[in-house]
Amino acid sequence: MRLNQSSKNELPAGFDGDVWHSSQKTKGRSDLYVQSNVWPAVNPTTGAVASTGWHTHPGHSLIIVTSGSITDYMADCIPHVYTFVQGQPAPTLVDPGSGHLHIIRNEGSVPASTIAVQLVPYDPAKVNRRIDALAPETCSNIL
Repeated sequence: MRLNQSSKNELPAGFDGDVWHSSQKTKGRSDLYVQSNVWPAVNPTTGAVASTGWHTHPGHSLIIVTSGSITDYMADCIPHVYTFVQGQPAPTLVDPGSGHLHIIRNEGSVPASTIAVQLVPYDPAKVNRRIDALAPETCSNIL
């Protein structure tokens, strides 16, 4: 296992915690996916919102916003907005997978795009990268 860790005195100014750590460990064969996603803006005529639909992954995903804004909802229904700003580091989010339900939507007036990196258990049929799910009852209005 590889563990990276930084304590309070090593963290950048403005970091919202006392420690940061990251670890990655796999046992057995894995599949690695790098996927580019593009969502159109909210349709001004119909109000249709582009989204991933509710889902989970068997492993975690690292998601980098490369243009526009995306809103990530988890089962608590709280919106987490990530907006790309030219000249600043791209916003990133980590989806832990393993049953952690979420949906990503473009609720904005401009197209949005991301790059997702996913590490999942090896699947010879290549069908386990994404596991579709129903919206949690508390979030049934978010599709």
